[in-house]
Amino acid sequence: MTKREEIVAAIERLQNELSELRRQLASSFAAERLPEAEFMMLRCRCGQSEVAFLLDSVIEVVMMPALTALPEGSPWVAGVLNLRGRAIPVLDVAARLSRATSRVCASDYVVVCTAEQGSVGLVVQELGEPTAIAREQVHASGDGLSVAPYFLGFVQRGEVQVALLDVGALVNVSSVPELAA
Repeated sequence: MTKREEIVAAIERLQNELSELRRQLASSFAAERLPEAEFMMLRCRCGQSEVAFLLDSVIEVVMMPALTALPEGSPWVAGVLNLRGRAIPVLDVAARLSRATSRVCASDYVVVCTAEQGSVGLVVQELGEPTAIAREQVHASGDGLSVAPYFLGFVQRGEVQVALLDVGALVNVSSVPELAA
């Protein structure tokens, strides 16, 4: 083996090791953020994706109100909601997951949640019933898959895999300006 081939092989080994360490780190972060026992989740449809949020983070759900545009906001920031005098940034979850531009409809809902950073609204297209789930029912992504830091794992509901998302982490990576308290 030539020196160059040795170097390429070493780089490939290190890249594989780095990928495995990233997967382990993401898995440990997700495990730390899940409740220890049974918990409630709110299942929603966001675009073509089935997602769920920990019900403990949900404050209320409102029909899509008029939103104020947020100049130079990320493409997945739908705008700002005036909720009883409080300005709350609203993120389009479907746009965030697909890395697309926000396109909300009057038939959408805003799930108002609390996060470490403050209140935030999340645009969803359909709402499911709150569901009890055991921690053991949450499964990590497949081996070698790189996942976003807001992804807690998958929950199997019938034939559908539901992505369980961490609201606080979703907000952190969304480049949202300071949130209202």
